[in-house]
Amino acid sequence: MSTISPQRNVQDARARAALARAEANELRMLPVNAAARQIETKRAERENQRQQVLERQRQISDPIEHDRHRSGARRDGPTRGL
Repeated sequence: MSTISPQRNVQDARARAALARAEANELRMLPVNAAARQIETKRAERENQRQQVLERQRQISDPIEHDRHRSGARRDGPTRGL
């Protein structure tokens, strides 16, 4: 497993902070109801993305379980009937 350098962590934190400040400034300019709707929309989008990531992780961890095209064990071939 690779580790992320502290410098990279700082860069990521600064980028997230800048994004949060920009979003906060945008929300301050909106009427309260519009800001509340936008916050709820973004929360729903994040939850949807989180659910998609979880589903992809499940598929990666057990690809056979999620492969609907595969059928059960086949009993045809030279060993059939033995």
